[in-house]
Amino acid sequence: MTTLLAPPVPAAADRPAPTRDTGIDLARAVCVVIVVLLHAIMVGVTVDATGPVFENAADGAAWFAPLTWVVQIMPGFFVIGGFAGALAYRRLRQRGGTRVQFMTGRVHRLLVPAALSIAAAGVGLAALGLAGVPGDIILIAGFRYSQPLWFLGVFLLCQALLPALLAAHERAPIRTLLALAAGAVLVDIARAVTGIDAIGFLNLALVWLTLQQVGFFLADGRIDALRVRTRVVVALATVAALAATFLTGVYSPDLFENLNPPTAALLLVGVVQTAVLSLARNKLRALSRRRAAAAFTSFVTTRTMTIYVWHMPVLLAMAGAAAVFATTTGTALPEPSSCTRSARC
Repeated sequence: MTTLLAPPVPAAADRPAPTRDTGIDLARAVCVVIVVLLHAIMVGVTVDATGPVFENAADGAAWFAPLTWVVQIMPGFFVIGGFAGALAYRRLRQRGGTRVQFMTGRVHRLLVPAALSIAAAGVGLAALGLAGVPGDIILIAGFRYSQPLWFLGVFLLCQALLPALLAAHERAPIRTLLALAAGAVLVDIARAVTGIDAIGFLNLALVWLTLQQVGFFLADGRIDALRVRTRVVVALATVAALAATFLTGVYSPDLFENLNPPTAALLLVGVVQTAVLSLARNKLRALSRRRAAAAFTSFVTTRTMTIYVWHMPVLLAMAGAAAVFATTTGTALPEPSSCTRSARC
């Protein structure tokens, strides 16, 4: 355990390599920005007669479910994670590195920023309590902060299993992928049949591991090797299958409702996003070489985990500052979503 938590060896997988795909890096950076913007919706604040009230602008909004069809990017994020992880681990192996070195780099990269953020959030929430802020507001703030942290545990699990699953992929790629996907579908069936929602949390592993496995195919070049027409047909057929699950009530059309716990609907989303990513790779690569895009990609890519674990405390602090300003000045704050409670939306 001490070895895993030690700082990574600089010469290992974390050193940039000439084979790095800047187009994929650009796509990942855009995904990070989308996540931040979506979480910003969660921390709307208003002030009523009782004081500040945290509100989620998406709650009850008819526009949100269709929006999730575009901005539910977590499947693609895990596909990209599999792509990048496979390339990094293979480079490490070529240099004589080991699985433990790979895990050292991943654990250090994920846990150090997270530990600092969690400690700072704990101190901040305790300070609010000592300052006399009502407990229900502190509870909501703590809940909003903790909501995105599920990703850290799941992504770390996927990265921990990546060397073993990549070895399985190299031995039997199709069988490994189908076994994981079948497991995710069976979990959904068991959950539906028994009515026990807790069963669905098994898909915290199976769904995301399946999507990581898809990333291995992308790293191998197998998806890009398919004809353009084939990739377009697969994408359209998968969209049709996903729409059918919505219309028949198998899955919710709100893709964020399919996130907790994850459902196999996200596998379909991941297939579509992977096909689109593959089709757009040449254009993304060209775009990523432009100065502004390259600067944006470099800034986000080198700070991905820092942005992820610190953006929510920043958003909560901004919401708190707005509430304090409104309370002390008597300024009315706008509704987080003007159509959240409107029958016209």
